Order: sequence, then C-alpha cells, then structure tokens
Amino acid sequence: MAWKHTWKKSFIPKKIRLPILVISLLTLFFIYAFKKLSEVLEPPLLFILISVALIALLFLGLLVAVTIFITHRFIGPFDRLKIEMDNIKPGHYNKRLRLRKKDNKHLRSFITNVDNVLGEFEKIHFSKKELLKNVESELSGIISVSEEEGSIKGKQKESIIALQKKIGSMLE
Repeated sequence: MAWKHTWKKSFIPKKIRLPILVISLLTLFFIYAFKKLSEVLEPPLLFILISVALIALLFLGLLVAVTIFITHRFIGPFDRLKIEMDNIKPGHYNKRLRLRKKDNKHLRSFITNVDNVLGEFEKIHFSKKELLKNVESELSGIISVSEEEGSIKGKQKESIIALQKKIGSMLE
C-alpha cells in the first residue's frame, strides 16, 4: 500500500508515466536485441553496434529528462490550478490563483489575467449581494410602514413577503 502512495506523490506527472514506461520497455528490448546480435557479429561490427546502442540509450535518457522537465514546468502547474479553481467554484471568490516563480512566464501572465477577472467577478458578486440585502430591507420597511398606516391588504402583503423570500434565497 505504501508504494501506491509513493507513486502518486512522485514528481513524474500522471500524464507522462505511460510514455516513460514505453521508452523504458523499448530500451530493454533494444538491449536484449543487441545482446543477441553481439553473439552473431564479428568484433569490428560489434564495436559499431555497441557504439550505436550507447548513443541511442543516451538519446533516450536525454529525451526522458527533457520530457520530465517540460512537463514539470508546463503541465504541472495546471494540476495545482485545477485544484485551486475547484476551491473557488463554491463561492470563495476572494481566493486567487498562485504559481511558482519559476513557472512559465506566459502561464503566469495568463493567471494574472484570470486573477483580474476573478477580482471583477468578486466585485460584481458582492455588489449583487449588497443590492439584494438593500431590496430585502426596503421590502421589510414597506411592510411595516404599510401595516402602521393600515394601507396594505392580505394579497399585497403576501406578494411582498413572497418576493422577500425569493430575495432571501438568492442571498444564500
């Protein structure tokens, strides 16, 4: 059970684990094939074959390292951003998205724009809530003044109370 936790928390993103596994299996296959060929070939051809195999292995290793680096810098932040967006969705509009300083500058620029949009949305959301509170308060005032004057009838009062309840449900 502990190995599953370690694998999930590894620095290799889920999206590239399969390609790395495929590259590793291909490497093992080529090593096996070169071993079988070395049993058949003469020493000068064997030296060339081993040289080509080592160059291919170095290239594959470099490819894996570059792939991990690129995904760590470009794809990795999106997993964190997805979690942060899930936290914002329920109505926590005051939260902002965060990136590491070393993350891609274009991604940071995009997130800055998203944060600005969130800020504007937060202002609109709280303005709407404030408006609804004021309308609800005014409706309560209308009901109380009308009851004191005796100018409100049953249906009117029920309509105002129903509207007040609708507004109250919008505030929740």
